Amino acid sequence: MHKFQQAGYDKLVTMWKNAVGQFVIAAANNLVVDTGMTLGSLIPVGRAVRVITESNLNRAYSGKAKFGLTEIQGNYQPGLVKNVEAGIQLGEKGIGYDIKYGSRKRIVFQFWFNILVFQWFLREERIYQGHGPYLAIQAGKRAMDAYFFDAQRRFFTTDIWMTREIYEVVLP
Repeated sequence: MHKFQQAGYDKLVTMWKNAVGQFVIAAANNLVVDTGMTLGSLIPVGRAVRVITESNLNRAYSGKAKFGLTEIQGNYQPGLVKNVEAGIQLGEKGIGYDIKYGSRKRIVFQFWFNILVFQWFLREERIYQGHGPYLAIQAGKRAMDAYFFDAQRRFFTTDIWMTREIYEVVLP
């Protein structure tokens, strides 16, 4: 592979990670911390793109754990605990998010994130029990778009297809 192609691909991967990082930061800034579970669900993807800082973790752990957890399907589990660790488990790669970079031969960038914390789901686009709407996903998408489109405009010309859940960039 030509060195320019390698350098170009590596630059795109860095740009994509930075764009996903902007999504995480903006989404996190729109969340209210009660138990830390909602913010905890962003920690795995934040770690994957290296935007988790000590202050992010301190904010997540500022919440107080509570017994009784409602699963995303609406099933109440009185013996489970709502805390940061529960959020981290729900946010793990393949469950809560995925990031794909394709390869140098087939460059395809994808990112998806699932809201799997019931309280976040309830409050994302509406007010529930005095909190919300968070609109964290919208804020994350706007931040990601702004970063990525600005960066790609400076360095590359691409064709971009977008859906609500997946951002996909395909270069020939």
